[in-house]
Amino acid sequence: MRISDLGSRISDLVNGLAAMSGSSETGVVMLILIAAYFLGAVPFGVLIARARGVDITKVGSGNIGATNVHRALGWKAGLVVMALDASKSLIPALAVKALGLSLILPPPTSSPLHPSSFILPPSDIALLAGFFAVIGHCASPFLGFKGGKGIATMLGAALGATPLVAVGGLLVFIALFLVTSYVSVASIAAVLSAILFAYLLRYDPPVIAAYSLVALFIIYKHRLNIRRLLRGEEPKTSLKGGEKRQEAQQKGQTVAEPPSE
Repeated sequence: MRISDLGSRISDLVNGLAAMSGSSETGVVMLILIAAYFLGAVPFGVLIARARGVDITKVGSGNIGATNVHRALGWKAGLVVMALDASKSLIPALAVKALGLSLILPPPTSSPLHPSSFILPPSDIALLAGFFAVIGHCASPFLGFKGGKGIATMLGAALGATPLVAVGGLLVFIALFLVTSYVSVASIAAVLSAILFAYLLRYDPPVIAAYSLVALFIIYKHRLNIRRLLRGEEPKTSLKGGEKRQEAQQKGQTVAEPPSE
């Protein structure tokens, strides 16, 4: 699927949702979730690197995320990709909050113990929208349902839906990265800490459950990193970045390394 097809696909989805949904609010929520997935699927790392004449999927780890762009093209390009990847989930999360959207779910059973419907408030729907963008980033239809590992995109989702959890997770990431220089270690610690912060800040159980599921998904995406960490083979990342790209240009080669981010 090409990025240019995105508009027509979303238009078709709008028409389908209008016919399927009996509730206009439910239809809007469904539309935002689908749009969030496709927005998350836009491979900004690929596009930014291509603008610099680089196929990021063939440089360094081959990953489209900010870390590989940072290693290949330097910290400025890496920072731009990180900001754009975070915005992919931040935008739909903020849109849900701005519209005040919620979902009314039917009771889990018809027993007297569950007499009423269950309402998901805007903050929960915002987090869900952000996580749809994370899935799009990690399984992009524009890249054959491959993608990045979702750390920056998860940060954007958390910022939009649960800002205090995002700040806590970001501080954990920064601290672990400064101590270890391993992006993978900092990333895994940050996603796990998000569960703890959501619990300590007394967010609703659905929020804690959502963070738990996404943490498991992101840890799974880092399974190769975990294996290399155990073998002592995981590459470290410098703050400056770009060294591998510069060395490759000097030698007229493409530097390959194990996938890290």
